[in-house]
Amino acid sequence: MPIIQLRQFLRVPLSIFITLFFVLMFDTIAYSRWVTLSLDPNTISYPDGYRVYYGTSGRSQNDGYYEFIETVEIYECELTENGVVTCDLDLELEPGEIYYFSLTAFDDQNESDFSNEWSLSVPSDSDGDGILDDTEIVLGTDPNDSDSDDDGIWDGRELELGKDPLYSDATVEYSVQVTMDPELSPIPDPVGYEVFYDTDSRWEWESDFDEYEFSQEVSIEECWLNGEFVTCDFGLKFMPGETYFLSVKAFDDQYESAFFSNEISFTLPADVDFDGLADMAEIGYGTDPYDADSDDDGINDRDELTFWGDSWSDDYDGDGLINILDPDSDNDGILDGRELELGKNPIQHDSLTEYSVQVTVDLVSASIFHPLGCEVFYDTAEWWGWDNDYEFSKKVGVEECRFEEDFMTCDMKLDLLPGGTYVLSVKVFNDQYESSLSNKIPFTLP
Repeated sequence: MPIIQLRQFLRVPLSIFITLFFVLMFDTIAYSRWVTLSLDPNTISYPDGYRVYYGTSGRSQNDGYYEFIETVEIYECELTENGVVTCDLDLELEPGEIYYFSLTAFDDQNESDFSNEWSLSVPSDSDGDGILDDTEIVLGTDPNDSDSDDDGIWDGRELELGKDPLYSDATVEYSVQVTMDPELSPIPDPVGYEVFYDTDSRWEWESDFDEYEFSQEVSIEECWLNGEFVTCDFGLKFMPGETYFLSVKAFDDQYESAFFSNEISFTLPADVDFDGLADMAEIGYGTDPYDADSDDDGINDRDELTFWGDSWSDDYDGDGLINILDPDSDNDGILDGRELELGKNPIQHDSLTEYSVQVTVDLVSASIFHPLGCEVFYDTAEWWGWDNDYEFSKKVGVEECRFEEDFMTCDMKLDLLPGGTYVLSVKVFNDQYESSLSNKIPFTLP
């Protein structure tokens, strides 16, 4: 059985160097920078987190104030062996601007003085496509053209959608059924049909009729009789919101029809996020027309609708979220998309593993004498709240613990998600009192 060893209420002095990994978020692209800021020694021995103050002018230029504040909880940071704390930040900054930064540490009662001030000059985004000019040079896109491949989607939006900004691929695959009257075909016993389609009608062309830009064949086995008519299934790629013109030819083993069928035209509904669900349909389902994966569970909205079928609006786990908008439909701690990747069932609560956990507590820091046991509080880092509202807890008696000088080590078993990141705190209790929550320790399981 896997074993986890954690130490709580440890007497660790405040680290005087804080390393921040800045991920500067623009419309679509992150710009990353490392910076080390130093904090003067202060009375906050067990910080709950750090506050980053920043703006387009320094503290001395703005009467000691900054325009913006961003808070980083301690569980989002890592303490290295040499006493440096590393934290991740996502900040929305304007390209081409110079920003000034400083930070403080805080606990539930106090906040430290400001650290040294550091400035950052953010590179420009000349074409406003959400990608910095320096990054565009690396990618090979044009820093002065917001749509380098001229496919109707800005370069930054293509990266956000997982598409290639250097390849015109702003299409979605649609399931298309084409119905034909075989009596009108010059091929009496066809072995298949070929669909031709384009964004221009063939009647507008000045040369011969074989100028449709796109085509796709289907064998007769993928068609069926529907009364006197033949219906065939195709998977065709179209650009949402565009108007198309379509014709069909039949073929056998030797010939293809010399003539096109009649031409039909149709306009596809808009689909801003290219997830295969029309914008108006997304409004009906409650999904976000501007987000291909509205609940961020790793499954795009159309595929999620296909998975749930008629039960898309049910609430499988009773958590108040309908299935199509619930990132963890069985509430087992694993996102639905990740469960599918692992070959698990996203509506079967089967993803947790029992771990043996050893928690070591500094009794002097906990200020509890003659303890009768301890209680562990824990939750996934993703859902852990600001007010210590841990979802799970486990209490063990002193018979499950052992003592060494000022420390008490307790053994317990916890059901945890492999690969999950958790935050854990401890309380120690005796027959009269219990301690406050210990410092928060984040850990990630293999």
